[in-house]
Amino acid sequence: MIEEDDSYNVDNDLATVCNLVGTQHQSKNSVATEKSLDSPIIEKSELLIDKKLPINLDIVIPMQNSEKNEDEGITWLTCAGQLKLLVNEVKECDLVLDKIKTEQFPNPVLFLINSIQKVRTIQSIADTFLKNASDILTQTISNNSTDILYDQTEYNSLIDHDPGKREKIVTASQRHYLISLGPHQPKLTSYPRNKSINTNKQRQFSSRWYIEFPLLEYSIEKDSAYCFVCFLFPNGPDREFSDNAWVTEGVRVWHKMKSRGKNKPGKLSEHFSCSAYKAALRDYCNFMKTSCHIDVLFDQANREKSIQIQHEREYNKQVIKILMDTTRTLARQGLAFRGDGDDKNGNFIQIVELLSRHCDVIKTWLDNKSMRPYHVTYLGSRSQNEFIELLSSETRNRVIEEVKNAEIYSVLADTTPDITHQDRLAICVRYVNNNGNVKERLLEINECTNKTGFGIANNIYDTLVRNELNPDFIAFQSYDFASSMSGQFHGAQKELSKLANHHIPYIPCQAHRINTFLEHGCNASVIILNLIGNLESLYVFFNASTKRYGILSKKLSEMKVVCSCVIYQKRDGRLVQNRLKQFGHRLK
Repeated sequence: MIEEDDSYNVDNDLATVCNLVGTQHQSKNSVATEKSLDSPIIEKSELLIDKKLPINLDIVIPMQNSEKNEDEGITWLTCAGQLKLLVNEVKECDLVLDKIKTEQFPNPVLFLINSIQKVRTIQSIADTFLKNASDILTQTISNNSTDILYDQTEYNSLIDHDPGKREKIVTASQRHYLISLGPHQPKLTSYPRNKSINTNKQRQFSSRWYIEFPLLEYSIEKDSAYCFVCFLFPNGPDREFSDNAWVTEGVRVWHKMKSRGKNKPGKLSEHFSCSAYKAALRDYCNFMKTSCHIDVLFDQANREKSIQIQHEREYNKQVIKILMDTTRTLARQGLAFRGDGDDKNGNFIQIVELLSRHCDVIKTWLDNKSMRPYHVTYLGSRSQNEFIELLSSETRNRVIEEVKNAEIYSVLADTTPDITHQDRLAICVRYVNNNGNVKERLLEINECTNKTGFGIANNIYDTLVRNELNPDFIAFQSYDFASSMSGQFHGAQKELSKLANHHIPYIPCQAHRINTFLEHGCNASVIILNLIGNLESLYVFFNASTKRYGILSKKLSEMKVVCSCVIYQKRDGRLVQNRLKQFGHRLK
């Protein structure tokens, strides 16, 4: 069993995974399939949930610290949602006080435990709110965005919708106003003709261009075409050598707007595919976040709805955090998540219901499921599979990261049939971490359809390459003593050296060698064969009867200890320890 790092912090690491899962999910019984709205999640789990997990989840989940609010999607509405969640937590403290007031025989210990838990939860939410709010405030001030609080009437007096009469954009408030209006795209029955263009060519603007280029603008004042996003964000990276005509005086060479033959794109195609336009479009998309949109800032209903959504998002994260912790606990212990029958009687569901009796977050989540779309609970079989897959993916990434840091590593592998009657190849890596400790980690368990030496070696090689581990750094390889693994001409150890293009020393499995040694010893000597047979007969004789076993235990406890021999025997997948005391002694 792999030991867990003492410095592991469940709360911090699970918070990272919560951001991967998202905020909404559709239950198994709903019409729609379960999915995450915030990010793509694993569509199919290859793990056998109703069996012991074929992947080791003992390794700590790496924590991804990110200081960039843009990457985490944190806005001022996120802070508002966190503040609402904080207020709700404070209100729940009244329930704790009311309970201690109304109970006939209050329990001080239980009261203190609940109080400490509530205060710690409030403290955690408050710390997160303070950090996020401070970062957003600093960012807002640095970007000169405080003018978004101005009245909308001021926008009308500062900026004109027609790009030909529009002044230069200098404030975020002007951008908000123009975005709320959208591109200026008047559709006239006829547009003015440019008399300087030949009559046999395109001489006027066409409203059909709006369909192909939705961010194209037209100025009635100047009879010219403009670019909406370039007007909003004219300066910045990749815009040093941009064509300013799309922002300043406009473009009105109508005969050159569309393609003029092979390898001669028109000005519209040239501009709306150039790097300057793409850079302005990126700034436009970042600016168009819902939290900064004008309808949220000045429409009370939309603002309240957005805050409520952010509050639900923060609350859902708390729920996902608990469910992920439950998943991790079951996976660590190798327990089945659900049985072959009704999923409601599975370990996962029962543990969640147990937590709901002691955790208000889960209790409220389960009680209010009828108020959510599709009665979402995240408790369906597919949700459980996705939780496990997320944990296994993070665990595998941590293993790969440690192996890459160690550079040199060894490979261990073995095959065994599973309960579905398929051969599985378990591939492990052994390395020395940065602290100088030897670690042995399970990397993957794959189906093994080709049990020849080349087939197994090729499976191992492909697994290493797929996980971005360089086969050139394999120092040793270790398998059992079977001919398909240890063969010096066509065994897996020889074939892997060929695939890696360098000799990899082979170390046979010592346990398998001892077993082979005893087998050959029994074939070579009748004395050894009789010894092993007599020991097995004695073991069966005493263990088949509780009475005989009791007499043996009593006699052994009365014997004087001269030496002790410990024999480890692998039985039924568990390490069974049989102590044979007083070996070679006389009974009293």
